[in-house]
Amino acid sequence: PSSGYSGFTGVLGMRRIRANAIAILTVAWILGTFYYLWQDNKPHSTASSRSPGRNGQRSAGRLEIHREDRTIPLIVTRNPQVDKSKLKGFDEKAYLSSKLLKPGEDPYRQHAFNQLESDKLSSDRPIRDTRHYRCASAHYDAELPATSIIITFHNEARSTLLRTVKSVLNRSPANLIQEIILVDDFSTDPEDCQLLAKIPKITCLRNSRREGLIRS
Repeated sequence: PSSGYSGFTGVLGMRRIRANAIAILTVAWILGTFYYLWQDNKPHSTASSRSPGRNGQRSAGRLEIHREDRTIPLIVTRNPQVDKSKLKGFDEKAYLSSKLLKPGEDPYRQHAFNQLESDKLSSDRPIRDTRHYRCASAHYDAELPATSIIITFHNEARSTLLRTVKSVLNRSPANLIQEIILVDDFSTDPEDCQLLAKIPKITCLRNSRREGLIRS
C-alpha cells in the first residue's frame, strides 16, 4: 500500500510540474504578444522626424513614419510612366473589348468578383502603397540579378490579367525583369494569353490539358 501511495503522489507531482510549465509558457506568450503590439503601435514622432521633411522621408538614416501612416495607406503612387512605343504591337482596347460583359449579364458569374467594375479600371492607374511601414524602410542591393516571373492562370478575366502584367512591368526596375512567363492552364480561350505575348518581355505557355497550379 505504501508503494502504491508513493506512486500516486509521484504522478500528481508530475502533473503539477507540467501544469506549472504550461502556465509559465502561456503567460510568457501573452506578455510577448502584448510587448510586440505595444512596440508596433508606439508612435515614432521623435525630434528628428520633426525636422524639415514630411512623414516617410529619411532622417538620420532611417525612415520616420508617424502612427497614422502605419495604420492607413495614405501614400498613393503616381501613374507609371509608360513607354507606349514599346506596346505598338499590342492593341489593349481590342484585347479588352472582345470580352466585355453584355448588358444584363451577371458580373459575378464567371470569376466570382465584379467583372463590370474590374473592366472599368485602367491598366495604368495610381494605386495606394499598402506595404507595412517596416517594408518601406528596407534597403536592397542595387546590383541584383534579373528575375523571371511566372504567373499561372485559368480563365482569368482579361482586365485583371492585363493589370497584373502591366503593374509588374511599369512598377519594377526594368533591369530586374528578365521576362514574365504566363502559364495558361488550358483556358477556354487561348488568345487570353497569346495576345499578351505581343507585349515585350511576355512569354506565353499553354498546357494541353488542365494541370492545376503546382504542376503548371
